[in-house]
Amino acid sequence: MFKYKKNDKINDLTVVKCIDDFGHPLYYLKCKCGRYSRCYEVDLPQDNCGECYKQSTKTPSGRSEIFTDDYKNWRKGVMGRDKFKCRVCGRKNTDLEAHHLDGWNWCIAKRYDIGNGITICDQKGCRAHTMFHDKYGKGNNTRQQFDDFLKKFHATDLNELGL
Repeated sequence: MFKYKKNDKINDLTVVKCIDDFGHPLYYLKCKCGRYSRCYEVDLPQDNCGECYKQSTKTPSGRSEIFTDDYKNWRKGVMGRDKFKCRVCGRKNTDLEAHHLDGWNWCIAKRYDIGNGITICDQKGCRAHTMFHDKYGKGNNTRQQFDDFLKKFHATDLNELGL
């Protein structure tokens, strides 16, 4: 039932305890920095705790990278290319996300590459962004995972979408 057991290492995290929370694996974790956290299996961080992640994504000025002009321009560029529509369901101006095909956390060279993004939504009826992360987790995601997700759940692939 549990993917990890007590004392297992997940990069900088150590599993302290895991419990069954009404059919959902819940993990208690300790980061190498000493902070404790808990999360469900679908939300397990891939590297470290949230505070360490925030520190690792800071620019020299101390701001988190997701608030930089580079990130904002990337997001706007991805959504503009996709005409501000979800590439999965076609809805426009909904709860849109600019999703990195090769993950933000590991594919540093493509963080701001518009070709490494796709506009998807979390609107009721589609929920592509949430469904993808529920299936594949957060962090260390790949373009191949997203292509497999599209084929399995939406009977299309990145080639058909022109990506």
